[in-house]
Amino acid sequence: MRNKLFLTAAAAVLLTALLAFSASGAQILPVLQCPVSGETTETIVPLPGEETNRLFLPSFADPHALILSFSGDSASLQRGGKQSLEIRSGEPFDLTVLLPDGIPEDGTAVFFCQGKDRVSLTFHQSRSLRTLFLTSANPAQGREWVEESKSHKAKDGGMLLLGADGHVVYNGGLKDLKGRGNSTWSADKKPYQIKLKEKTDLLETGLPEEAETTWVLLANRFDATLIHNTLSLDLAEELGLPFTPHCQPVDLYYDGEYRGSYLLSEKTEIGTGRVAIYDLESAIEDANPGVEAFDRLDTVRGTVESGAAYQWVSGVVLPEPHDKGYLLELDLPARAVEERSWFQTDRGSYVVCKSPEYLSEEGVLSLRSLFQALEDAVYNGGIHPSTGQPYTDFIDLNSLATCYLLMELAEDEDAFRSSTYFYKPGKEDKLYSGPVWDFDLAYGSTEIPDNMLIAGHIPLVQKLLEIPSFRQAVQTVYRDRLAPLLSGIVLSPDGTAQTGRLRSLVSYRDELAASRQMDVILWNNGKGLAYDRQIDILRDHLAARHLWLYEEIMGWSEHPPHVVQDFLDVPADAWYRDAVTDTVGRGLFNGVTSFYFRPEAAITRGSLVSVLYRMHTPSEQTDDSLFPDVKPGKWYTDAINWAARAGIVEGDDQGLFHPDQPVSRQDFMLILARSTGIATAGGDLSAFIDADTVSPYARDSVAWGAEAGLLQGNDRGEIQPLSSTTRAQAAAVIQRFLARYEGMVSIPPETMKE
Repeated sequence: MRNKLFLTAAAAVLLTALLAFSASGAQILPVLQCPVSGETTETIVPLPGEETNRLFLPSFADPHALILSFSGDSASLQRGGKQSLEIRSGEPFDLTVLLPDGIPEDGTAVFFCQGKDRVSLTFHQSRSLRTLFLTSANPAQGREWVEESKSHKAKDGGMLLLGADGHVVYNGGLKDLKGRGNSTWSADKKPYQIKLKEKTDLLETGLPEEAETTWVLLANRFDATLIHNTLSLDLAEELGLPFTPHCQPVDLYYDGEYRGSYLLSEKTEIGTGRVAIYDLESAIEDANPGVEAFDRLDTVRGTVESGAAYQWVSGVVLPEPHDKGYLLELDLPARAVEERSWFQTDRGSYVVCKSPEYLSEEGVLSLRSLFQALEDAVYNGGIHPSTGQPYTDFIDLNSLATCYLLMELAEDEDAFRSSTYFYKPGKEDKLYSGPVWDFDLAYGSTEIPDNMLIAGHIPLVQKLLEIPSFRQAVQTVYRDRLAPLLSGIVLSPDGTAQTGRLRSLVSYRDELAASRQMDVILWNNGKGLAYDRQIDILRDHLAARHLWLYEEIMGWSEHPPHVVQDFLDVPADAWYRDAVTDTVGRGLFNGVTSFYFRPEAAITRGSLVSVLYRMHTPSEQTDDSLFPDVKPGKWYTDAINWAARAGIVEGDDQGLFHPDQPVSRQDFMLILARSTGIATAGGDLSAFIDADTVSPYARDSVAWGAEAGLLQGNDRGEIQPLSSTTRAQAAAVIQRFLARYEGMVSIPPETMKE
């Protein structure tokens, strides 16, 4: 909704209330209209509730100048049943008459009265933060449509960004707006990517090179403090990591609806104000004038002699020079294979070429050769086994040690698995680590114990930590740079403590407190704790982690690094330990996270079919789903499509597959038998006291599994055909199958993330 309005003051706010009356009583639909210029306003609609309608005012809203419009000529606002303020429709009023101390962080309820009708309004207001409005150009491509799929890209919308005092930072068009993120995309509070129609320095740094078109809005959905990403990026900048993204928190309104507290950040991409290296992607576009749309070019997969896979884009001609200007990302297999250009190392790591995105076979293999040389040197004690070159010939030691240390401090479980970037700026065959990214789930947000190395859990990093020069570099960065920043700035009780971008937790708290309170109301993200308590928990956790890490790292000369080698929930004496270790080592199973296998959790239909898919190395890959509930691009999509076409699995009567539904023990045997083509008729189940509970359709398969020793009964002589199959049981069955039927299946070099 846009109205013509004259802007009388930078901080003025027009609040309009539209009344809709029904037989059940009156309902108020307030609309907050923020004047932008002499031509337009941006509107905000309320969050309706059973007990009250909530109005979320941005920082710059002036409670002295609000306007309510309603169906009658006059009404009253009442607070506490005693104070009353008479107002007229469409005329300004001063809310501070009822709220002399302003709007508190937890909001204040006011009753709107018109005749016998009473409607509760609760006013909330942010403080200190900038406000960002997104407006869809096409109602059919509004927020809900964008959030249906990351492939949905809304065109030609509008954006308004205002400073905390109401000054206009940007008021113009959007080229497009779409969803982004991986694990965060699965949450209810969605992250976005926006592309402006003209380059703008949205963060007002004053630097011309910071003006860019593409920006991201991070939801911070899994971070109750809303601080993790900002703290990590500010800390990275002060640690001297080049090209660290700049960011600022904002209150987001999308098509008039308040959507919460977000982090407006630069995107990790090659550009003058981003990763400021040679722009090979633009050079490739110039060298291929006949290509109208690169995303329409075919991708091709191949394998190197070791069996490791790689993918390139057919029809791309590399310009000269093409030995610099690359941005790479270590990523999870299922995510990597959805990209255009990527490669797998001999030891199973997946690396995506983020820029240039469209790369020829020559370019992909050149990058793979460099990364493989680094991996080979690291796994050989720091010296390349063939050339004798040190690993530091292939990667910059200082940036590598600094990135590792920051990820370790943050307890970043994705470190060196996902969202881990490298860039190649020059002609020398050397990579640099960074920029760092994605710290939403960090700083104690997961179940991982604190007194261990988290990033050090990754095999590549384990090998790095065995190299004395790498340990020494990490010790130097911690002692000389990180420790003083943590003790003197971040953990300081002084709210004014600051150096460069980095501030104390007190300062971050004060900036975000009011906005976070509004965000909690919308998203229930406070975990039932007051914000001060959340910050205290973060401070105590960070202080304890800092102390443990300092003692651990500075003591490396006396003892080896404290690295966890196995899943924390797979004990050494567990009956299923060998099966889990074996099947995970073969690339058939994955942990639910890096540290947890969840052996007692039920294996799902999507997970089981994915395991079989990996076992059989099918060549067919397609996103054309056969089931409405199997969406394109999911980690299990290719596997389910393959299994359905091969007659291994079927849908239900409504044609649905139910990929997240647990698999019973009898269905596990049926699906496994179908995937092998083994004749299963004629088996005997008489040894089990519950044999009559096996469904007729699965009886032959269950009998085959029992006679082959794959499926075993319990101590009571029960085979429990209808019980769910646990992940531990599934791993054991697959291990037994591979031992008995060796040679029937081949293990592919590719794996998927469950």
